Formats: sequence, C-alpha cells, structure tokens
Amino acid sequence: MRNVLHKLFKMSFIFFLCCSSPADKSAKSLGQEITDKSKSTFEIDGTLYRNKKYKFRMRFIDRWEFREGDSRTTVIKSTLPTRGISISIIINEYADTKLKDLTHTSKEINDFKELLYNDFTKAGMKIYDFEALPTFLINHPSITYKFKSDVKIQSTVLTYFNKQIHCVKDGILFNISISYPEIYIENEDLIQIEDAINSFRFEDGQY
Repeated sequence: MRNVLHKLFKMSFIFFLCCSSPADKSAKSLGQEITDKSKSTFEIDGTLYRNKKYKFRMRFIDRWEFREGDSRTTVIKSTLPTRGISISIIINEYADTKLKDLTHTSKEINDFKELLYNDFTKAGMKIYDFEALPTFLINHPSITYKFKSDVKIQSTVLTYFNKQIHCVKDGILFNISISYPEIYIENEDLIQIEDAINSFRFEDGQY
C-alpha cells in the first residue's frame, strides 16, 4: 500500500510544482509585478543560496535538490522529491507599489489571513486548520501561516501541511513557503527545515 501511495504522491508533487502561487494572482491588484528571477541575481555555493538583487541568503538542506521557481515570483525552490518536501522563497516586488512594514495589529493579521485564504480558494484549493500568528523573521515583524490542504489523486487523498512566513522589507514581500505531505515527514526533516529557516539573513547590515 505504501508503494502505491508513493507513486500517487509523485503525481501529486508534479501537480504542486505546476500550480501558480496565490500571491501571483493577488499581484494584479497592486500593479505591475517586477520580481527579478534572472540567473545573474543569485549564486549557489553548496547548500548556500545568496540573492544579490534582494540582498538575502539562506542555507538549505544537504542533499536536497535546487530547482528553478515554478511561479513567476518564486526565486528559488529546494526539494526532497522522494518525499515531496519543499522549501520555496517567493518575492513580490511591484513597480508602483511599496508595501508597508508589518506591525502585528489584529486587523493586519486578519486581513492578510483573509487575503491568503481567498486566493487559495480562487486557485481551487480547499484549506483547513488555518492559523495566522505574529512572528519575527530575524528581528523583522512577520506573519506565519499554517494550514492543511488535501490533494486527491485517483482514489487516494494526500494531506499536505503548509507553512508560510511573510515579511515585508523595503516595500517588498518576502515569503518562505514550506510544504510536505504528512504521511512522508519525519522528525529529522522537521529539524532540518527549522534550521534552514533560522539560517535566513538579510544582507544589508540590518540583521
């Protein structure tokens, strides 16, 4: 049975790789989206990813694969394809709109939560166990979203856990997005994922 689920899982992983980010759809209301994904903007040294355009770095997990982002705003994705775990960094930059830094007010958190929920719903995803929590990315205010979503492949339903950390800096939205099917996650994976998130740094001297 586990082998059958594993084959089905590979199909569902392809589905997730091909889906656009809901943030892409939200971008239409904010004007022209100008996220720069060109190869000249970043460098990869072993597990260390450094983005020179948006001035940040993050150390990903050893033996995971690097892949080009599958949406127009995903600048990098690191995956463990045998178990469908992925960490993506999504950047939303707009030509005529500078987003305000997050302030952790209840209204702000609820507004962001409603926006994210509506965007996923419009994208055809049913999400549940949805939480929105005030957090910090380094010392910058952020909002962390946690939710689950189900993907049905033939007669099998895979439950994905999703975590997104949103942070606004210099008018740009940074989003660290984690996704994995619960059936394949192991404790060691969770520790490595947290270590990767904690390695994130902005590289403009304002840590």
